[in-house]
Amino acid sequence: MKANARKANRLFSPRSVLLIGIVFVALIIISNRLATAFCASAIGFDCPIFWPISEMSPRIPQLWQVALGGALLIGIIPIARFITEKSPRLLMVIGAGLLLVLGTTIMQGWYEGFAVPMVGLSNAQYYGDAVEISDPLAFVQDYTDFQAGLRPHARVHPPGATLFIYTLNKLLGSSEAISVVIALLAVPFTAFLLYRLLAPALPNQQFVKGMVFLWALIPSVQVYYASTVDALIAGLLLGAMVLLIYHESWWSGLLIAVLIWIVSFLTFLWVFILPVLLGYEVFQRRTIWRTALTVAFIGLVYLLMNSLLSFNYLESFSIASKIDNPRGFMLLANPARYFLTRLESVAEILVFFGPFLTILLWRGLPILRQQQPKLFTFTLLGLASMLLLLGGGVFQTGETARVCLFLIPYLFLPVVAYLKEATPPAIVELMFLVFAQAIFMQLFGIYVW
Repeated sequence: MKANARKANRLFSPRSVLLIGIVFVALIIISNRLATAFCASAIGFDCPIFWPISEMSPRIPQLWQVALGGALLIGIIPIARFITEKSPRLLMVIGAGLLLVLGTTIMQGWYEGFAVPMVGLSNAQYYGDAVEISDPLAFVQDYTDFQAGLRPHARVHPPGATLFIYTLNKLLGSSEAISVVIALLAVPFTAFLLYRLLAPALPNQQFVKGMVFLWALIPSVQVYYASTVDALIAGLLLGAMVLLIYHESWWSGLLIAVLIWIVSFLTFLWVFILPVLLGYEVFQRRTIWRTALTVAFIGLVYLLMNSLLSFNYLESFSIASKIDNPRGFMLLANPARYFLTRLESVAEILVFFGPFLTILLWRGLPILRQQQPKLFTFTLLGLASMLLLLGGGVFQTGETARVCLFLIPYLFLPVVAYLKEATPPAIVELMFLVFAQAIFMQLFGIYVW
């Protein structure tokens, strides 16, 4: 019966689409009012105004922006039909996804879409510190001496994130160009790796290309894949997992270690991947040598950097941790805020994933477990690792839709499993619904972190 339902020309009836949309918006409004009241009475601090969205400023779009959004929304239909029915080259599929990411971003205006996310409304971004670097080597050498005095984002990250923006700024010379180049790097890189993750498990390559295109339409991808270092982090971690799942050689193990070290130099959240890496090795390979190699490699590199550059990674992590948790573990320091921000972190991810994909995620989990046990293990480990981060008090102010872009493949795999039996028209309709949410969010909000 379920298979027959998925083979119908609709995944959601018009009535259910309307109902899901109403319930989705109503839940956001109701939860916002409850959270705001709870913050004021029980926690004693200000919630994000648009809770559970951590960082957003509303805006009224201009007429040309509405027209562009309408044109993109209408244009998605023939593009989606072409991709799902004609099986074009993967490069064309990735290119279409990239153009849509750039298209929805430019709906906000050239400066507002590409410069503001990089520079920030309050000068809190990496860019503000990056343009002040005069000697990149000295920046690393003395990092722990001035880390606490950097702007909000840089001071809770390793030096790599700021150095990356510094390098792009030296090469390109403008904040808008940096954002565009990040999109040009991150979207094709992640899309290709997603294809490499799905293709060996699914014989229908036309379907796989359609799923890659659907991924590009997800609101979190559309909103955050232009201008954020987190998008590149997501691609790097996905690359490590593709190597883990489909390659068993020593060179692949070493490449996994290199990719994860690069991520560790960009963000302290690289630890997310360790439980996934270890768990997959134990459950699927009955070995732990890749995990051991990764930890040893990262440790040796940072010991070498400490010896040559006097950069102490653990000290930098300790400084960031104290900035994020000045009163210690949040569960003990402020239990009410702890639980509300845990809920906020989960809710924001699901809001940017969208209601339709979230429903299909739930429906697809048992199908993924039955048909692709290795990928099901991969998904469960990713979700479990995310819960460990949340339980440990990470994500003080949410922003998880951006910071946790690396979680999207884990959420997306059950969706793919469910859609495997869907007809092309049903998938096209889903693409339209997912992209419509992204268009709406880009038209009426500015997302700065």
